Amino acid sequence: ISTREHGLGASEAMVLAYLLRQPGCAPVVARHALGLHRSTLSSLLDRLEGKGLIRRAPSSFDGRRLEIDLTSAGALAAGIAEQVIREVEEELAGYTSPTERRGAEAVFAACIAMTNPGGSLEF
Repeated sequence: ISTREHGLGASEAMVLAYLLRQPGCAPVVARHALGLHRSTLSSLLDRLEGKGLIRRAPSSFDGRRLEIDLTSAGALAAGIAEQVIREVEEELAGYTSPTERRGAEAVFAACIAMTNPGGSLEF
């Protein structure tokens, strides 16, 4: 099974899986967590909204801020995306040692922190 079989690119699947765990988050929060540029995330959100998988709406707490939520179809697609991601991670784990995986996680965290000025390198 792949996300392409369900009409999703890898980046779209990554955003959906994140939103499954962080419903109602602000775009800036998702952008920093996923290590994406503003324009990249905006383009991804436009595509996902066009497919009816997410909706952006003013925050109920602060109308100046946007929140991103999954639609019913988006929650289903996010579940599929999360399953595919988990399967890929499990397959990769079979080719690497725990030490190698921790090293890769540290490199990925550093890459994300570099795109987030003032970000921390917590592993």
